[in-house]
Amino acid sequence: MNIKAISLWEPWATAMAMNIKKVETRSWPTNYRGMLLICAAKKKMSNEAMEVHWIAESYGFKIEPHYGMAVAIVDLIRCDVITLFEPCSLEHALGDYRAGRFAWTTNLLKRLKNPFPVKGKQGFFNVDIPENLT
Repeated sequence: MNIKAISLWEPWATAMAMNIKKVETRSWPTNYRGMLLICAAKKKMSNEAMEVHWIAESYGFKIEPHYGMAVAIVDLIRCDVITLFEPCSLEHALGDYRAGRFAWTTNLLKRLKNPFPVKGKQGFFNVDIPENLT
């Protein structure tokens, strides 16, 4: 089965797989709605990412990074331009909610019990997922 995918840096990808993060913030909008494979980029955590990692841990979430792996399938259900955002604790710390950016709201469909390697790309890309995931 072929599925649309997107790469997120860690710890954001695994936070989405753990259903901690439900909104992906981007500088660009999308009209796409439907299943989306969340892939963790190979790039190791930056200092900013480590801060987010520690914030998640302070809320009781232990995030184990899965660099270069597909980690979850979500349902992308909407995309809204951010005009004014009221911070709501951890979700706010997991995104860039500056006005003019876009909030992609998702529902977790499936956390992958066996993440598999994926060579990520910028923007959307297509991935053939293993048969045992469908």
